[in-house]
Amino acid sequence: MSMTLSDLRGLPHTSISQVKTFLQCPRKFRFLYVDRVPAEFRPIALAFGTAWHETIAAHLLPPVRDRYLSREAGR
Repeated sequence: MSMTLSDLRGLPHTSISQVKTFLQCPRKFRFLYVDRVPAEFRPIALAFGTAWHETIAAHLLPPVRDRYLSREAGR
């Protein structure tokens, strides 16, 4: 039986990012992945990068008639 990617993501797992975070700082790992504490701020580079990727994605998508792209549409 082959599993799809969404099936695999639903299973408990540990990502490489989680392992790296734990090795760098076990307390940060706990805040991010165990307690799920929200970040206090969002770096400007992250906000700019997200906006840039959304802009490029909107540019590369085929044109859609009588519909406007919204922030929620891409999620």
